[in-house]
Amino acid sequence: MRNGIQFCFSFVILTFCGCLTVGNPRLSPDGSRVAFLVPSDHIKGNDIIREPMDLAVMHIKSRVVSFYPLPEGFSANTFQWSGDRIHLSGERPLNEPREDGRKIEVRHWLLDTRLALPQALVALDTTACHLSHEPFIGGPDNQPKLFLPDIDSGQTHVIELETLKRAKPLPYEAIGIGHGWWMRIVSREDKKTQEIVVPEIVAVEVYDTAGRRAVRIDRSALSQGTFDARPRFPLCACISPDGSRLLIAFETDTIFRRHSHEYTFGVYSVKTGRLEWKGSSNALRGWPAFLGDSVYLLEAKERTIYTGERTAGALLEPSEPTSEPVSAIVLSKHTSTGRQVIRDVQLKEGEKATRYMPSDDLSRIVLQTEGYHFRFLLIPLRDDAGEEKITEVEPDLRRN
Repeated sequence: MRNGIQFCFSFVILTFCGCLTVGNPRLSPDGSRVAFLVPSDHIKGNDIIREPMDLAVMHIKSRVVSFYPLPEGFSANTFQWSGDRIHLSGERPLNEPREDGRKIEVRHWLLDTRLALPQALVALDTTACHLSHEPFIGGPDNQPKLFLPDIDSGQTHVIELETLKRAKPLPYEAIGIGHGWWMRIVSREDKKTQEIVVPEIVAVEVYDTAGRRAVRIDRSALSQGTFDARPRFPLCACISPDGSRLLIAFETDTIFRRHSHEYTFGVYSVKTGRLEWKGSSNALRGWPAFLGDSVYLLEAKERTIYTGERTAGALLEPSEPTSEPVSAIVLSKHTSTGRQVIRDVQLKEGEKATRYMPSDDLSRIVLQTEGYHFRFLLIPLRDDAGEEKITEVEPDLRRN
């Protein structure tokens, strides 16, 4: 799956009181399978025995699930499809802190879902890489590359997936925005408050699949997409399939007051770098679907947000959580003329919607729900989809 950065970065996966939560469902490029992360925890007495996260792949028609545990105690955390293969990142705690103070080790693999373990899993040469953003697959479709942004070097390591060899790194930390494109956040650190350096965004640079800079969106244009007309660092970004427009989303939380929605977003022209239109949303955790000049999102039907001024005591409290799971959701369409609800998505009693992801061909969305059981809903992605049935899939996670 090669979509953009998700709303509300979160890879936290929990098993609590028998309620199973899985992570980040992603449809295969041909739409026949769903890959997701599932805990291999088990309960012994009253204690939860923590074991590594596993990657699971379910065939939608047969509901058959294959499990791919990582070796040497590594726990899977992020992954992306590339044809029948999946790039998979994993981490494990270190017994002793490293010299740089980190207590985890991160490695990367390429998984061929057509093969059985252990032949299916190939370790990649990704040593000495401390990720600053989620890895992504970019470049032309016939020459896919794995991009690993490294906070230590300030570069992005590049691995050619056909040869598994390293390519020339990018001299900056790249962020995937979908369809093989990526972007770079340009910032400066020129504000000092009590010796704490506060980064300040200067611009967003957008690069096409060949690595050519397509546009530079400056801070004044970025400010037009935020709710308070101030430049903010992007929370997520997504390029349209034809590369003509870029959606950039921003948080609305401040220490003094909140907007009536959790996010605002701007749709920018890749030709001019100017804002074309803007909107706001209470989206779930997931990826926008960009069709033509329209943006489709799964959103909370209702979400209460306090918009009044905060007291001095409240300033010391943590921010309210965003994109929390909800039991009432809608599929909405945003355009330059406003927002339209396409359909209500009905859930079972006690069930909550968590994360979603559109398919590569943008024909449907896979939504993950959680509760005492979890399942996937395949929601048609069309303006007239209100009459079309939603496909419900409940995978069997029993292991042989």
